[in-house]
Amino acid sequence: MFKENINSIVRAFSEYKGDGGYLAIFFIAILYMFLKRKDKKKNEIVFFLLYPIILLFVLMNPIFNKLVHPIFNTIYFRLLWMLPLGIEIAYFIVSFINDQNSKMQKWVVGIVSVIVIISAGTFIYNAKNFQKLGNLYKLPDEGIRVTQLIGADDESYKKVIAPPSIIAIIPQIDSSVHLSNKREAESYKKVPEIVAMSYGDLGELLKAATEKKCNYVIFEKTMWWNADIRDFGFKVFTETDNYIIYKDMEFEYDK
Repeated sequence: MFKENINSIVRAFSEYKGDGGYLAIFFIAILYMFLKRKDKKKNEIVFFLLYPIILLFVLMNPIFNKLVHPIFNTIYFRLLWMLPLGIEIAYFIVSFINDQNSKMQKWVVGIVSVIVIISAGTFIYNAKNFQKLGNLYKLPDEGIRVTQLIGADDESYKKVIAPPSIIAIIPQIDSSVHLSNKREAESYKKVPEIVAMSYGDLGELLKAATEKKCNYVIFEKTMWWNADIRDFGFKVFTETDNYIIYKDMEFEYDK
């Protein structure tokens, strides 16, 4: 009954967690707070123990997800930003240092804590976050490449369903490649095909493709789907490093 909502929660949690280990330290901090709660003040227990536990219970609840997902859609993971992750970790480290008996132990724990914090994170100035653009548009090279590949096809009519990561790029590169929806991000939560992408619901996406007369579909390779689009008249048109472009081979445009 709540399979789609559970999948949505898992994806949101994965996006929030990222590649680092801060979330693991955060849960250790909560465990520490639970074990030391008798030694803490009431307001510390409320903020550093009760608040994150209750918030996690609410946000990880499929019933809550079912109620609010239509509102937040693909940005559901941002609700997890309400967790006091940074403050909780800082409080835990300072408290753990203060729990040590000798000055030497405090120094050792402090230095080890700094090393753990650095090791758990990822240096922000890396190739994943920043890339040198090799085009005059100053847009991601791969987005331009995807648009050009579709634009170079010999079809006279081209209309695509695209993920949010590439929607804003397409109309800037080739006006002959039409979008299934407006490119304004605030409208995505109302677009059936974008909602279908967030859930991995191929049935809803194909329904939107039929209603909006779309003969191309662009998928991110990391997307999960509950069926294979190649079983419904589509074939792989081409692909890039991070995207697969499918073309409806049975599509007939009725002017």
